[in-house]
This record gives sequence, C-alpha cells and structure tokens, in this order.
Amino acid sequence: MIHKVPVNIPLDKICVKTGVLCPRCQRIMDSGKYDEIDLEVMRALVSIEQRIDDSQLEYVKSYLFGNKLVVLVKTNRGELPRDLGKHIEAALDNPRIRSVIVIPTDEDPQRLVEYVIRPYKVIDMKRVYLPDGSETVTIIVPLDAAPKLSGEIADLVKKYLERKLSAEIFFEFIKKNSTEEKRHGLGLKKPDLKRILGEL
Repeated sequence: MIHKVPVNIPLDKICVKTGVLCPRCQRIMDSGKYDEIDLEVMRALVSIEQRIDDSQLEYVKSYLFGNKLVVLVKTNRGELPRDLGKHIEAALDNPRIRSVIVIPTDEDPQRLVEYVIRPYKVIDMKRVYLPDGSETVTIIVPLDAAPKLSGEIADLVKKYLERKLSAEIFFEFIKKNSTEEKRHGLGLKKPDLKRILGEL
C-alpha cells in the first residue's frame, strides 16, 4: 500500500504546482530566502508525495554545487523516506543535476554526517574544550569518504554543524587498516557516544 507523504513547504502547494505565485508566496520569494532552485525542489517534493514511504517532511533549503544538489529537510521519524534523493532527482528532470544529497537537519551530528558520506560511517568524534572557552569538534571519517565530504558540500555541513553545536568543526580523514579498525572499533562505544552526543 502506498501512503501519502505530507510535505510541509513555505509556499502554497497550488502556487508551487502551477508556477503562478500568489502575493504572499511572491513576497516570500522576493525576500531572497529562497530562489528558483528551491522552487524547483519544492515542486518536486509536492509531485512525489504519493510515491514515497509514509512520513512527514519539512522543507528547509537547497544548495546547488556544480551538478550536485544538497537538499536540507526536517523529518519526524529520524529516518528519511527510502530513495528520497533519487525520487527528487527524477521529479526535477533537470539536466544540470546529476546527484541529489538529502540531509535531515534534525539528526544528531554523527548521523547527519553519515547521510552525506553514505555508505561510509563516522569512525570517531572528539570534542576539545580550549583555554579561551571555545570548543572544537573533530569528526573522523574514512579516507575513502573524502570525495563525498569535500569542497562546498563540506563547507555547508561544517557551517550547519558549527551553528548547531556552537563549536568549530574539523574533519579528519584516516586510512583504515586492520590495526586502526581494531584500535578505533567502528566508532565510539555506545555509552561513550551517547554521553558525547548528550553533551552536544
């Protein structure tokens, strides 16, 4: 059974579907908070409500980096609907966009990064309190994940996490071998991870 997916967007759905904006929606667009890419993505999300798993999504913002589109959303489930990025990409029908990365902004830091670097996993997270009162968080990921977390996409993720965590974010890429994997495990032990994320 296919369920309808309620998608919350800042514009009226009829305006988005037709492309004819009412005065309210036009004011929102004129404010500069959203652009034509946002409008395209909102239209795509509305068009696929009937074709993805049941959930509730709230649209946040989209960013186009070359041929990669990053879509920020909020979700009520902690998990994104299956193949959401592929559904958005197909609904956009935009030759400029070759891949869509969907990031749930309400996820904890580790899971948020893992959405970007899939299928790779975060190896470790280290928080350091500096003498001047500031804080840094180093997120350690496999070296093989570096291409997925580079350039403007990495800058966007860092900026978002720095605002979310009130700390300066660094990414550290390491080449995993059997010795390192044994030393690091697959990340922190669950109690330690919960404690650190609780502090975040």
